[in-house]
Amino acid sequence: MAVMTKDNRFEDVYSPDMEEGDINMCEVLDKIENRGIKKGIAQGMTQGIAQGMTQGIAQGEDNAFSLIKILIANNRLEDLKRVSEDESYRKKLMIELLP
Repeated sequence: MAVMTKDNRFEDVYSPDMEEGDINMCEVLDKIENRGIKKGIAQGMTQGIAQGMTQGIAQGEDNAFSLIKILIANNRLEDLKRVSEDESYRKKLMIELLP
């Protein structure tokens, strides 16, 4: 096969020890297909993680700026200063003030 197609994927999956048992072409193709499925899942996970991180960062920024706007609009400048320095207080106010 590799000679005609210049494609070595079949040889990568097929091995001489397969001849000892009853291995047919369908089983070799199943192995090739499963290898493709694994590659697809890995690619999907990588892309999903990257997209999730990008969306998470954007949402976090939006929340932070929304909190800042609320604090400024209500003239809560001391709270504004504190949320810039105190993570637990920032989280508390986000829960209280953001929808």
